[in-house]
Amino acid sequence: MSNNDTEIDENSKKSNMVWIICTILFVCTVFGGIALAKSKGLLSDANSSSATDATDTDAPVTDAKSTQITVKWQGKEYTGIYKGKMKNEKPHGKGVFVSDDEKLTYSGAWKKGKFDGSGKITYIDGSYEKGSYEGGKRHGMVKEYENENTYTVARYNENTLYGCRIYYEDGVEAKTKWYYKGKTLKSIEKKAMELTPEVISEKTYIDKTVYVEGTVCFSGETAESEYFRIDTDSIGMVIGSYSNSLGKYLKQVNMPTLKVGDKVKIYGTFSDISKCCVFKDSDAYGFEYPVIKPISGYVLEEAPRSEEKVETDKSEKNDSDEKREISYQELLNTPYENYTRWVSGKYVVKEVIRIGKKLYLISFPKEQEDLDESQQELYTLFFNSSDDEIIKSGDVIKVSGYLDGQYKRIKDEDKESYYENKDKQYLLSEKNSGIKVDYSQTVFTYEYDIYPAIHVFKRKKK
Repeated sequence: MSNNDTEIDENSKKSNMVWIICTILFVCTVFGGIALAKSKGLLSDANSSSATDATDTDAPVTDAKSTQITVKWQGKEYTGIYKGKMKNEKPHGKGVFVSDDEKLTYSGAWKKGKFDGSGKITYIDGSYEKGSYEGGKRHGMVKEYENENTYTVARYNENTLYGCRIYYEDGVEAKTKWYYKGKTLKSIEKKAMELTPEVISEKTYIDKTVYVEGTVCFSGETAESEYFRIDTDSIGMVIGSYSNSLGKYLKQVNMPTLKVGDKVKIYGTFSDISKCCVFKDSDAYGFEYPVIKPISGYVLEEAPRSEEKVETDKSEKNDSDEKREISYQELLNTPYENYTRWVSGKYVVKEVIRIGKKLYLISFPKEQEDLDESQQELYTLFFNSSDDEIIKSGDVIKVSGYLDGQYKRIKDEDKESYYENKDKQYLLSEKNSGIKVDYSQTVFTYEYDIYPAIHVFKRKKK
């Protein structure tokens, strides 16, 4: 090999080495610049959103000894010190927050930096509240205390009052008010207009409450609702339905259990003109009637429910200044009039029903243990329960909780037709009904055993 060839090889090697070094420097400069831009917030990662979501899901819950945070409550912001569980640098789990000005203290459950679950809020003036929260808002049952003996019990839906609000003074029930969408029923009903053909044709019902007064011609039950037809003087036949099982305080406020022959007054909103879709109401099925969505209702004159007629208060009582003793029959007739009312006592378990994590105990008061079975007053106690909690028929359980509507269970004599219609609706022929049946719209109603329900907060097996 000549000297010239050797020099060319050496020069080629040097040239390649320079190129490699330049490439490395270029790559380092580019990636260093990207990293710097990200650190300055000038450049976002295309996968940052999904990465954050994954981190949010997978991030561990840790303990915070003392962290300064800002929370929102009732439209105001409070900055203070939080001690408790954390996730993604936000309160998540059990924890305590004290604002710097000590105007607000919260102790309880958190989720993603907001009050969420059971908790207690204490204010600087010494008043406090205990209850259920969701997303930083009152949601569910809340007790608001001026002091230990003066307080109110109410239900909320995202900070909005619904249903019965009971006032206690010196630990004794003093007054009751009813709310719908944050307004008192009394104020809503006062402004209501009677539903007439003119109101419908002129559309003056829009954004207004209407009422109808008449006689119940039909009443039918499903597992969740009651369907009715009322013959009125103002507009003829009116149809409607309302939810009447467990925890239905948000859809309507105070509706009685309607019976054929009752003379009633129903407040609500006008929906539309629609076909009656309840198959058992053969007198009206397939005909078009005005539809009312109830908010509240009152039985003005009661049709006999048994040989021994039970007298009930038929007036439109939205604000009561005295505590009334509540009979079992009244709970059956007006299951929503006593929403949120706190009850406690000992009950004998007659039947246990488990659905998922929830237990339903068909029970009667222990003081009725020696009565004939037909005279025992049956209630449904319900609560969330772990799989290893064993409760059986005959057990005595001491409970505290609040009245929460009613539990409905189809009667044995209707079970066969219920499952037949549920699984094989085509067996119900058009010839039998005399009307063309649209099964997607048809509602089948049945007979149900109905028990007042108690939502249990505290329990102890005796």
